[in-house]
Amino acid sequence: MIEVSRLTAVSRQNLPYPDSSNGSGSDPVADREAAIRGALIESRLRFKDIAELCGDFCWETDAEGRFVYVSTTGPLGFSTDDLLGRSALGFLDPDAPERNGSPFLTDRSVAGVDVWMRSADGGGAVCFETSARPVFSSDRDRIATRGVCRDVSEERRRARSLARSLERERQIAHIVRAVRDEFDPDRMLDIAITTTTRSLGAAGGRLYRRDSTGGWIEAAHHGDFSLDGEFFDPALARLSNTGASGDLRPFEVEYPEGTGLVVATSWRHAVNGAVAVWKPLRQGEWSTTDIAFLD
Repeated sequence: MIEVSRLTAVSRQNLPYPDSSNGSGSDPVADREAAIRGALIESRLRFKDIAELCGDFCWETDAEGRFVYVSTTGPLGFSTDDLLGRSALGFLDPDAPERNGSPFLTDRSVAGVDVWMRSADGGGAVCFETSARPVFSSDRDRIATRGVCRDVSEERRRARSLARSLERERQIAHIVRAVRDEFDPDRMLDIAITTTTRSLGAAGGRLYRRDSTGGWIEAAHHGDFSLDGEFFDPALARLSNTGASGDLRPFEVEYPEGTGLVVATSWRHAVNGAVAVWKPLRQGEWSTTDIAFLD
């Protein structure tokens, strides 16, 4: 922000004093004041243009973290009136990971800090790369914070998606190496279900194989065994009626305390087994990455 007193001092140093001896009858004081007003207006317009170009929005909060200035008609789908006077912390995404401190209340300059904020329409959260600087009084009390935000939501989502894909490939490669290096068939199955269960963050998992009559036999398991094995019987029956050319994508099953994922395995155009994993409700829903891992 531009302080008027500072601008006045600079203007007095740089603006020429009118020559009162030229007979024009102009008032030197009035001329200087008019020049200062013109310079102030020009500076405000320059600041406005720069503020609107340097990021998605610039902002200022007071000592309590309430918005007192935003540079646009309102980011995140909110109007300016929705933001001014309200705490910036109230617009943070509650599902975003907690971080130490907020750039809207920072006591030191910060740059490139990711802040996830909720949008007005209740859709996906928006990630802003935020830089901020505190403003102190003569007594060194923080009286305001000023900053700029740039929307990097798509960049961050692409980066997270890539990281998940790389992790999924790493886990699959681990399973392949472990099975390849193991000579005991039962041990191979134990390694496969253990790694799969842990990779998905599941509470437990079972690996089934089909016998010569088409029935299902548990071949290996890992983790929590409290869930009744018969719980997956309907899902296995569904797979029994699906040929290898049918829909073999993972599907969800629910039980009172949680949710499960089931997927068929096939060999030479025939369903020869299944993988089933489950977790309690407190661990949340299965992500698209979890489902893709089993697919």
